[in-house]
Amino acid sequence: MAELQTADLIIGDSLYPCGTLIADMLSLPHINVIMSPDLSVPVSEMYGIPTSPMSYVPQMGTGLTADMGVFGRLKNIAFYTVSSFIRNFLFYPMYDELKASHKIKPSKTIRESLMSVDLLLFAADFVLAHAQPLPPYVKEVGFFMPSPSKPLPAELDHFMRESGEKGVILVSFGTAINTLDPAVIEMMSKAFAQLPHKIIWRVYPGNYPKSVSDNVKLVEWVPQNDILGHNNTKLFINHGGANGMAETAYHGVPVVCSPFFADQPDNSNLLKNAGMGEIVRVNTATAEELVRVVTKVINDDSYKTNGARVSRAMKSRPREPVKEAADFVEYVLAQGHLPHLKPRSLAMPFYQVYMLDVMAVIGAVILVFIALIKTLVQLISRACSPKKLKSA
Repeated sequence: MAELQTADLIIGDSLYPCGTLIADMLSLPHINVIMSPDLSVPVSEMYGIPTSPMSYVPQMGTGLTADMGVFGRLKNIAFYTVSSFIRNFLFYPMYDELKASHKIKPSKTIRESLMSVDLLLFAADFVLAHAQPLPPYVKEVGFFMPSPSKPLPAELDHFMRESGEKGVILVSFGTAINTLDPAVIEMMSKAFAQLPHKIIWRVYPGNYPKSVSDNVKLVEWVPQNDILGHNNTKLFINHGGANGMAETAYHGVPVVCSPFFADQPDNSNLLKNAGMGEIVRVNTATAEELVRVVTKVINDDSYKTNGARVSRAMKSRPREPVKEAADFVEYVLAQGHLPHLKPRSLAMPFYQVYMLDVMAVIGAVILVFIALIKTLVQLISRACSPKKLKSA
């Protein structure tokens, strides 16, 4: 911690509160970076981003799109409720204990510390992410990872060029390849042998298929961004990882995604909803099914057209994402803490934010009015009853 005593600013990852604790300990301005295109729970819950768009912003893990029916919205609320419960009753108490044990501003809860983050940089692009209203302290700056492609190493460049009009398919499942059953690897190898395209397949030596056709090149590592930016790249088969999603969108390359866990199904859905590709589960698919989906995406020009649209939007941003993020970092360094960006809602209880107290008062007034009308009707009814009239 001694090295941090001379720091002017803390920059952390939005999913991990330790950077927030350090900023609290040193009383420094604090920026957190949201690296996922998902602004649902837990991020929205942690930093006070309004959750009211639950009617059209899917929660992480739901696999929903923005066009939700009644049951889709019920599922969305259920996921939000469970996630919120876990965060409030399991996650926060653990960090409150940690704060107390290290005497890090014990008067503040971890929730209050997170709410006091000066700026959140949303490292994603609404051309893919679900558009929603953001408070002033959340700045959408675009994806950091993609960049213009660089020349490929000679061996890879030769392989790309000799692919001709049929082009190259890049296949990379990252470290998720280690979780695949050998039978799935063999199924993919069988499928790739039936395709007329060249294949660059990133796979680790321990996972090599038993046989590989002549059109397939096995590699342990690839310059993914640069291959996706090559003119001869026709398709990207991947697991829906955040970096791969951003890079393929930036270069406009159609995709076939096979998500496995975490944010991968949501990322894959974003690409599919943008019209850039399809989803197929390699764990359960046959070689014939994989060939059919790959052929469909490559031969249907709509996927390429939608990819070009997404790519154009990302490349046309007024400021490069990394430079825009740097602008905001310099702004915080110059200004220090940024209380003027924080809406009053962050300090209000939820029932005031959503005006439940106002609705309760209005409801009570309506009930009292109905009761008065009912009483008045009863009094008039009794006064005008046949017995009263006869005695009169």
